[in-house]
Amino acid sequence: MDSSFDPWAAAAERLRDDSEGLDELRKLEMLWRCRAPSSYRRFDLSRHPDPAAHAESLRLWREINVRDTDAQPDKMGLILCGGSGAGKTFSAYEIIQQVVCANFDGCGYLPATHAAVDLARVLRTDSYGTDREVAAAFRLLREDPTDEDHDRMDGGYILGVEAVHWWTIEGLFLDDLHMARGSKRWLEELYALVETLMQDRRPLLVTSQVSGNRLIELMTGRDADLRETAEAIVRRLRDYCAAVEFRRGPPSP
Repeated sequence: MDSSFDPWAAAAERLRDDSEGLDELRKLEMLWRCRAPSSYRRFDLSRHPDPAAHAESLRLWREINVRDTDAQPDKMGLILCGGSGAGKTFSAYEIIQQVVCANFDGCGYLPATHAAVDLARVLRTDSYGTDREVAAAFRLLREDPTDEDHDRMDGGYILGVEAVHWWTIEGLFLDDLHMARGSKRWLEELYALVETLMQDRRPLLVTSQVSGNRLIELMTGRDADLRETAEAIVRRLRDYCAAVEFRRGPPSP
């Protein structure tokens, strides 16, 4: 694909005669700019360390997000695994926007996007404490909002994003899962999120430098009391997600 390809511009061109659709597309693009770090908004395939892995990731993510539920694959998740600098996160943000734009037909939804380490950091203890923002975010990710959460949709912010945007969530993108050192609360919440996504067959996208037993070790910090929950999470990820291995190499000339 042309490294200068802009999926938002392509979607706008497709909707050039649909003023209402264009308005909704612009709103979604604004939301994307809120969620995607600026360094990941522009993608240059010619400089990607592993173009083949990127292409395979895009193919699988398209299949996962196909509109015809009867055509969806058994595995509704995708794990991009590989060492640092292999292009996993660049690919993750790019395949999200590519598929959202390609599927847009007047309405569209983005996955919630979070660095795993950020979510884990605020859950070091066994309770949310006074962090109402984080508590609300997790309830919305689990699709279990309270009456107060509904009220807040008319205004305010959750984790720095306008609260109303949380209603556009369709699935979850969790970046750098290996970086999130375990706590009892974090692993319980992660398990609940994965369970909810699996039960509802919603898309899940994960990046991690490691998998299997090594991921379990990093998630638990080798704390034996946390291992059972971490093992259950990794089993569910293995069952729910296809995997693509990224390898770092010289960029294409």
